[in-house]
Amino acid sequence: MIQTNHFDCMGTSFHVEAENVKDLEDWFKGVEQRYSRFLRESEVSKINELDPSEKWIGISNEFYHLLKAASLYHERTGSLFNPYLGKQIKSLGYNRSFHEVNGEEVTTHTPSFQRKGILIHPRLPEIKKL
Repeated sequence: MIQTNHFDCMGTSFHVEAENVKDLEDWFKGVEQRYSRFLRESEVSKINELDPSEKWIGISNEFYHLLKAASLYHERTGSLFNPYLGKQIKSLGYNRSFHEVNGEEVTTHTPSFQRKGILIHPRLPEIKKL
């Protein structure tokens, strides 16, 4: 039976019509918990906070495959798709979710260039922060 559900997640509002609306909401919220750069406990935030190191860092298999796919699309699009812009978008004032800004003025700065800061292991779910 088709059900309808409305929920907020990932900085947007979702309207879902499906037989498994609760499962879909849980899936989206789980992805947000694991990969949002705005949530300190997410895997993305933990990696972003690491200092550069020569040591390989273990990551989840899912995150490993997402990073490999993101790197592939980064290469295939000639950097039109670029998941490595964290410092740049923060320097432009996008340092928190839109719903947290609440109309206040955002201070912007000129971004500095940042090369890819992550080396992805070719076979294991590990990365190096460069």
